Amino acid sequence: MNLKQLIKLTIPRSLHGKIRKIFINPFIETYLFLTDPFVKTYLICSYGGSGSRILNSFIRHTIIKYRHKVKHVHDKLPPCEPTSVEIKPPKVIYSFSSRKVNPAGYKVVFIFRYPWEALISVYRRFGKKHCFNIGGDWERFPETIDEYARLGEDIMNYRKCFDAYTKTSGRNYEIICVNYHKMWDNLEAVFKALELPPSAIQMFPKRAEIKVDISYETMQKLKEIYKDLGEEIDRFPPVKVTSPSGRNAQGL
Repeated sequence: MNLKQLIKLTIPRSLHGKIRKIFINPFIETYLFLTDPFVKTYLICSYGGSGSRILNSFIRHTIIKYRHKVKHVHDKLPPCEPTSVEIKPPKVIYSFSSRKVNPAGYKVVFIFRYPWEALISVYRRFGKKHCFNIGGDWERFPETIDEYARLGEDIMNYRKCFDAYTKTSGRNYEIICVNYHKMWDNLEAVFKALELPPSAIQMFPKRAEIKVDISYETMQKLKEIYKDLGEEIDRFPPVKVTSPSGRNAQGL
C-alpha cells in the first residue's frame, strides 16, 4: 500500500487538500528549489514607489521556487560588475555590496514610474531616508511634498538614477528595465524577459491606482520638474533589456 492509498483509507476526504498544502506541496517545492540548477537570484531595483514591492512580493510568494532568491534593492547606481547585495545601516533595505558574483546566477531588474507618482509614495512611507538611499540631496529634503514642488529641483536624484539603470554604461551584465505604466498590458513580454512561467500571469496582482492626495497646483509643479523624464518614460517600451557595453539594447 502506497502513501496515497494510506491517506485515502485513514484520513477524511475533507482534509486531503489541507494535507497536500501543509505537508506534500512544501516538500515538492523545496525539492524543486534545491535541485534546479537554473534558479537565479532576482535583484528587484527601483527608485522607490515604482512597483518594486509588487514584483518582489509576487516572485517571492507566488513563484515558489524563487522564494529565497529575491532581493529588494534601492541603490543609486548599479555596479559595473554584478555583485551580491547587503543591508548597510542606516538603510533597512538592500544595496549592492563589493563582493562580485557570477552574472549567470543573477537577474537584475529595474522597474520605474513617473517621478511625481513615485514621490507621493515616498512622502507617505519613506521620506528623507529614501532620498538618502538613492543618492538624493537628503540633507535638503523638504518636510512636505508641497515644499518639494516649490523648490523646482530634482532633490530625489530621479534622473540620474533612471539613466544609470536604463542606459548601457560600462556594465558587463544585462539589466531588465520594466515600465510600470505599461506592465499590465504587456505581462507576457515582462514574464518572458524575467523567465517566469507564463502560467503564473493569471495570478499577477491587479493594478491599483495611486491615491492622489495633493493639490492640483503641487501636481503641476512636480510634472514640470520632471517633464523631460516623464516624456522619456512615455516613449520607453514596456520592457527593455539593457545589454552589456558594446551590444544593442533589446526592447520588447
